[in-house]
Amino acid sequence: MMDYKNSRRFRDAGRIIALSETIRKDLIDYYKVPARIIEVEYPSVTTSGSRHDLNRNPENIRKRYQLPARYLFISVIAEKGNHLELAIDALPDISPDLSLVITSQRKISHIKTLEKTAARRGVSSRVSILENLHEEDMRDIAAEAEIILCLSHGEGFPFTLLRSITTGRPVIAACGPTNEEIGGPDSFYINASDRTELIQAIHAILSDPAAARMMGEAILSHSRKFHTIIA
Repeated sequence: MMDYKNSRRFRDAGRIIALSETIRKDLIDYYKVPARIIEVEYPSVTTSGSRHDLNRNPENIRKRYQLPARYLFISVIAEKGNHLELAIDALPDISPDLSLVITSQRKISHIKTLEKTAARRGVSSRVSILENLHEEDMRDIAAEAEIILCLSHGEGFPFTLLRSITTGRPVIAACGPTNEEIGGPDSFYINASDRTELIQAIHAILSDPAAARMMGEAILSHSRKFHTIIA
């Protein structure tokens, strides 16, 4: 019934704004909306050049949050899903000098579950959980990571991935047409419920630093269609 109501609502609209080509295609294929009334307008990311220029001092953010020397970055967007536990569960099979930094703009309701998973896997000392952060600080922390993980399917639109690609860091994201459209051809896509795939992707990126740097640069170049820097 809901699909029928949505289909009627969409078809009766004079103009529809879709956030991606993938969403536009779904509206046409599944809801039979005429293509002529659908326009694609990507969301944009705006950051301050004063905070994110090439001359900024990364040691400031490292000292403020006592960040490890080398780490994977992941942020909490949806409370549902096991992508955070998956990232923790992968740590024992990744280089022991690599940690995991989990961030959130709010309090994480299942933090005890994450801590138990880390303890069970023997990696508690390698997992840092930072809550109630400002979005700009989260971006600065992401910009210092070896790899950014965007494994959640909890977002209707991948805003986390959109923000992540503006950092110039290598990205591993969950497979999916919208993710792959926003993340671009140079991000690394995996089945986000497969621990082995995640470990293999991390090893592949870390094993070739030059390729990882080029990957980050290509991702950053792709992000310019979404990213605006203000003075």
